[in-house]
Amino acid sequence: MFRGEKYEDFVKKNIFDKAGMSNSQYASDRRVIKKRAYGYHQKTDGYVNKTVINFSVPFASGSLMSTVEDMVKWQQALNKNLILDAAHSREAFTKYKLNNGEEFTYGYGWHLKDINGVPTREHGGSIFGFKSMGVYIPKEDIYVIGFSNCDCNSPTQVVKDIAKVALENLETGPKK
Repeated sequence: MFRGEKYEDFVKKNIFDKAGMSNSQYASDRRVIKKRAYGYHQKTDGYVNKTVINFSVPFASGSLMSTVEDMVKWQQALNKNLILDAAHSREAFTKYKLNNGEEFTYGYGWHLKDINGVPTREHGGSIFGFKSMGVYIPKEDIYVIGFSNCDCNSPTQVVKDIAKVALENLETGPKK
């Protein structure tokens, strides 16, 4: 960031604007946002509204709002090196070895895993009332993203299952 620049302004200019993510923003419970999804908790007697927090508390680790369509733009911007240049992208998506020789499978912001031996880039998110998960398979340019507006329902497993089925269908053709 540049001296005196707000974090949210920096993110808008250097990520959202570059990627064409016009429906993404720094979170606010005060601002009226068209088509905003509200978050929920599940209690034993039903659902309640999410806990209200000041978004300065989670700051960069939970204060961004987006849509599925904008997350696709995010992935496309990464693929086109609009956010990171090619050298930094390689660094971000590389597994590293720790000093003890153990492989560290968390790149610079992504979990570097695999589905049936095919490398994936994965990341999820969670904050009061919301959960998300994204799996990208670079070899096949498959991106699966899932959002939940109840922190009681994680989309992680279903997103991974869909990515696995999509990959298997490419390898063997659809099952009848």
